[in-house]
Amino acid sequence: DGTRVSQAERTVLPRLSALGIRHLDALVVLSARPERLDGAALVLEQCLVDRLVLPPELAACFDPATNELDPARLDAVLPPDSGDIAVAEAREAILGPADGKRRATNPSLAAVLRARRPSALNRLLGIAVRIEAADGAAAPQQQAYNSEGEGEAPVSVFTVNGASVARIGAPGGAAMLLCGDCDDPGALAAFIEADPAVRAVSAPCHGALDRPAEAEPLFRALAARGGVAVFEYGPPRAVFKRTRPSAPKNYRATLALAAETLGTDRVRSTDRDGLVELELR
Repeated sequence: DGTRVSQAERTVLPRLSALGIRHLDALVVLSARPERLDGAALVLEQCLVDRLVLPPELAACFDPATNELDPARLDAVLPPDSGDIAVAEAREAILGPADGKRRATNPSLAAVLRARRPSALNRLLGIAVRIEAADGAAAPQQQAYNSEGEGEAPVSVFTVNGASVARIGAPGGAAMLLCGDCDDPGALAAFIEADPAVRAVSAPCHGALDRPAEAEPLFRALAARGGVAVFEYGPPRAVFKRTRPSAPKNYRATLALAAETLGTDRVRSTDRDGLVELELR
């Protein structure tokens, strides 16, 4: 899933380099919030990425034939005069800042996608990026895979009550749900119960759910199969304290509920444990 520039620079790209990975089948951005969108351009610039999967409303802002951005459509999705800090940061990640002073190591998403457009030359060079929209509805498990192949981890991106969710799973083995900003843990629990391969989830909304107690069915469904919950990178940053003052408290409550339901040995949080890696098999 997409990330902040700081995480991309300090964690994601160095780890991919250490593993010798420069080619990615897909980069998934589960929402237009800046903490998921901001580092996508840097990863796209530094890695060879076949597919960029975006939320449907954001994917519609780009021409799939040229990767060109339609400013009018972007304004409808992320209004420039909304007054929302998160919206302003998301627009900057896509367009670059209004004053043009974005750091050289922090390119805009629109510029990178334009350079990686699916032209004949870029396809020949292996640098073309194909923009795709997440499916409009949750697909049944047997129809979920969008990519297949021996040794690959198929990726499916769909929506649960309007929020994009990604399912990653090795063929015939375990799977993980990246829950993004889905604020309906009950719907996620129902999906897990219907999909016996799911063994791990990333906590929705980074764990900062508005109603932490509603996550209990999700963690119970995971506990029934000895699963693992991963809290992505700790409490939201100060910007979210301004827009959602309750977020840090809700994060701590959701983390405590996960530990109580699953057991502390089956809950991982990157602010406490550092880099968390899961092997799906």
